[in-house]
Amino acid sequence: MRGLRMRWNFAFDEDGFLEVVDDGSMSENVKDGLETVAFPFGNDVQMVESYLKEWRKLEEEFGFDYSLNTSSAHITRIDRQVVKVVDMYDQFEDFQYRAEDFVQFLEEFASYLKSLEVGS
Repeated sequence: MRGLRMRWNFAFDEDGFLEVVDDGSMSENVKDGLETVAFPFGNDVQMVESYLKEWRKLEEEFGFDYSLNTSSAHITRIDRQVVKVVDMYDQFEDFQYRAEDFVQFLEEFASYLKSLEVGS
């Protein structure tokens, strides 16, 4: 995770839905959007890691100007520093987010899921 401290805490609620608690630096809309992006991954760390692998592959190939969606949101790398997250099911308002923070969110989510496997 490039030496960055953990920004997010994760939990699954009683219904099995992901809850994200950040360090207070993001709006409720962005938090809802990131939860929606991550929702299709469930608690499958391999799915998150596969998404990150493909994201990095596209980044290497195109630099920017590519999309890699989940079944719940469209995520487009619009330039080297920014992604656009577009809602598909009226869960949040579309927003732009720092690309580095988006990747860090997914990396930390994968780490959280791995910790659940260790704790099992």
